[in-house]
Amino acid sequence: MGISLNSQLLQGPNLANNLLGVLIRFRQDKIAVLGDIESMFYQVKVPVEDRDFLRFYWWENGNVDTEPKEYRMTVHLFEATSSPSCSNYALQNTAKENKDRFDSLVIDTLTKNMYVDDCLSSTDTEESAISLIKNVTELCKEGGFNMTKWTSNSQNVVQSIPEKDCARNVEEWNCGDDKKRQEI
Repeated sequence: MGISLNSQLLQGPNLANNLLGVLIRFRQDKIAVLGDIESMFYQVKVPVEDRDFLRFYWWENGNVDTEPKEYRMTVHLFEATSSPSCSNYALQNTAKENKDRFDSLVIDTLTKNMYVDDCLSSTDTEESAISLIKNVTELCKEGGFNMTKWTSNSQNVVQSIPEKDCARNVEEWNCGDDKKRQEI
């Protein structure tokens, strides 16, 4: 048995927000919004000097009778031990570098209301929720992240989200009365 990459990688610090804290803050206000960073780890580049450690061989068309081609990953891997720390650092750094361009609610959403790649936040009005979604999406783009799968407990907020960024197949829910609607 050989040595695996994960056994040699340092995990790095746990930069993920405390899930309980995120969930409690999520329920503070009336209008809930949820979103997801698309393929978060794959949005974070590996430094050029480290890419040789992520080499792998690939046989074209799965034909092992041919010479394999050598490739190198340029982004963080989904199962790599270090990927969560690196990705969370990149997200936090995006907020830090742009704190003068966005209001504190947007910055706090990225720094306090994310659990890895999931955004869970709330506001007191539909207008502020719509603005929050727009600005968090814009801020994430500054760091190379694509926010998607947005949804809300407010139909007006959901209708304001571009269709390509809206969550699909979400059951109707009302965060205000904690009842989940289910057809029988």
